[in-house]
Formats: sequence, structure tokens, C-alpha cells
Amino acid sequence: MWGVCPRSPTCRSEDLRKCRPVPERKSRPEVFLNFREAAEMLGVRSYVVRGLVEKGLLSIAGGYRNGFSMLISEKEVRRFAGSQVAASALAKRLKLSGWSFTRHLRRSGTPLLAVPISDERKEDALFLSKDVAARFSSSARL
Repeated sequence: MWGVCPRSPTCRSEDLRKCRPVPERKSRPEVFLNFREAAEMLGVRSYVVRGLVEKGLLSIAGGYRNGFSMLISEKEVRRFAGSQVAASALAKRLKLSGWSFTRHLRRSGTPLLAVPISDERKEDALFLSKDVAARFSSSARL
């Protein structure tokens, strides 16, 4: 697309910033993540992110699709990560077996967020609140 530029009659509209300075944006544009990127941020697998979406804990950004990939707002993933920790990620951080750690959590009555996984061969993904996870992390350091 061509625009009007005082320097050149054939200046393209993409080059208008060079001719007419535009104040820099103060707000950062919203960033969207696909399921794999969201999973990396949460320390889980992409099918767990799909389960979080199916349960309504994360939502697909309306109108934002990258081919077949559904996109989630990075802010929403950060918000969830700020309040919940995947039990599998915590077990890995504590150098424990994921299976025995989740068994302990269930038997001890620790409040857990169970996210059903649509693959029938997989068990529910478990999440702990950050407060509960912090207690496990601090007791492991003792």
C-alpha cells in the first residue's frame, strides 16, 4: 500500500514511520501461546493444558488461531502458574518419584486440583496451590 510522504512521492506506507515518527507504544502487545508453549511454562505436557482448557481453567483466545493450533493468552497462563503448581513438576524439583509423591498427596488429604485428561490411559493431572507447594519445598530443605 502506498501513502503520501513529504520526502518521496513513491513512499510505501510501511516506510511512513521513517518520515513521520510515531510515539513508541507504552503497552506491550498481548502475547499468545500454543498448547506446547503453555505446557513448557507450567512444567507439564500439552495434553494437560488441553485438560485445563476442557475444565475451563484456561480459555482459548477468541479469534486467535495459528493454523490448527489453538492459542491461549500468556497472561492467563502466568496467572494460573502464579496460583498453582503441577504435582509432577514439584516432585521433579524435589527429586522424588512422581507416582509415589502423588500417592502421598492423595493419602495425606492434601487439597489438590484434579484435571481430567481425555486420554483414558492417563490419570488425572494434579495441581497444588502455591502455598501448599511452598510448605513441601521448605520442609524438603530441612
